[in-house]
Amino acid sequence: MAAIEAWRIENPCTGTESFLHESNWYAHLTKHPEMDGHLDSARDTASDPDFAIVNDEGTIFKYRRGYGRGRTRGLWLVVVEKPLQRQHPVKTAYFTTRIRRGVLLCLRRAPQREV
Repeated sequence: MAAIEAWRIENPCTGTESFLHESNWYAHLTKHPEMDGHLDSARDTASDPDFAIVNDEGTIFKYRRGYGRGRTRGLWLVVVEKPLQRQHPVKTAYFTTRIRRGVLLCLRRAPQREV
């Protein structure tokens, strides 16, 4: 049985095509229940991040702020993509205060501190 995609997007800033399978999303929710209701937020972050960083292994971390509510308010939503040639399956998505070390791959909106 073929995996069902929740979404597939192209990001011209990073030059990548990302996709997320529904089964992977439900697995994310068991580890990160705060992501419930944020499927579209994860897609928007993957397609239009504030900025993206790539690490030495080629893993891409796409960050966007503004989706958190309650205890996640003001945090970054990060979508982590594992490289597989030009297509990148989403490995995970979660809220964080931490920005990974790596090389800046794309900058659309400069990170600013939330007041």
